[in-house]
Amino acid sequence: MISKSMRFFVKSAGPGLVIQEAMYGFIMALIFVTATRFGVFGDISRTHLLMMILGMNLTWGAIDMVVFYLVDEGEHYQMHRFLQTKDPGLYSVKDLLDEDFSGTVLDSMYEEDRQRVYDIVLSSEYVPDDCYMQKRKELFKSAFVAFLVTALTVVPFALCLLLIPDMKDALLASAVMASVCLFGIGYKMGPYLGKNGMHFGFAIAVVSLVITIVATLTGG
Repeated sequence: MISKSMRFFVKSAGPGLVIQEAMYGFIMALIFVTATRFGVFGDISRTHLLMMILGMNLTWGAIDMVVFYLVDEGEHYQMHRFLQTKDPGLYSVKDLLDEDFSGTVLDSMYEEDRQRVYDIVLSSEYVPDDCYMQKRKELFKSAFVAFLVTALTVVPFALCLLLIPDMKDALLASAVMASVCLFGIGYKMGPYLGKNGMHFGFAIAVVSLVITIVATLTGG
């Protein structure tokens, strides 16, 4: 079940976005939990704390969803228009193609091989508008999945805060569960990125913990 869910997230949003949103959601929640353990919020109730975590994660998850969709859709429209008109707009043709292919397998190619790919692009026909609209739906799905990943990071905190009677134990359990979840996500995503799952999971968990402590101490 977990593997199927991971494959769905990876297929819809890509491993990089899944890791980014998971770290983002867990770290934001962990900052509130850590601040509560340090006494920053005083005698806060678990319900109030949970509502703060939920509000923060849903708000920023929604912001990410909107930004990701608008930026990705804008870039996709830019390339669609370019293939229609051959007008690169504010870019040179090479700069536009370099920008669009940045972060792809072309980064590992020699310049002459990249140029052959660019020549193919420049000589290609653009897809009809109905295919372009289908791509927009896929982009929205990817952006929504990013929101979903951020929202789901609230679940471990909700379970601990609602089910564990002692507040101190609930906060400690929340932090531990968040670290375990981050390790699990890194472990599952690592192979998609060509990395050792165990090492990558450990790195994600440790980096998230360090960021959480620094952000809490500096008022982040």
